Amino acid sequence: MAIYELFEMESPEEVFEEIKHSSEEKLGSHFFSTLVTRLCFLLLFLADAAWFVYNSVMMTLFAVAHIATGKKIAWLDRTLRNFALSFRRSSVCGLSLLIGLFSPPFGIMVACTYFLMYDKAGMEEVVPAPLQAQFKDIFITDK
Repeated sequence: MAIYELFEMESPEEVFEEIKHSSEEKLGSHFFSTLVTRLCFLLLFLADAAWFVYNSVMMTLFAVAHIATGKKIAWLDRTLRNFALSFRRSSVCGLSLLIGLFSPPFGIMVACTYFLMYDKAGMEEVVPAPLQAQFKDIFITDK
């Protein structure tokens, strides 16, 4: 007896039925997870858009006040720098979330690349804790 004949062969119809049912189940769960992922990215994008508008308005107001005082008041300068940093972070997050609506892994990669290269302290302030845990081994943040 040949090795390929050790077990009883199932009829081809049974095999195709099993494959058909399992692919239908995967298709339904894949569609649902894709829909939920995109919906979450959309909600996060809307929240980021509000954050972006707030940062834009506050940065403009503090920039006008800073220039009007002749750049002599230190706390205005610190506050303006903080709003400028938040403006950059909200811009990058908005771009990443917009990309994430179409390709979630690529959107996450864009955000993480920016924070790893240019804003390591922002990683702890903006990126969720589960993703931070994956990057703890890559770098040590200096505050």
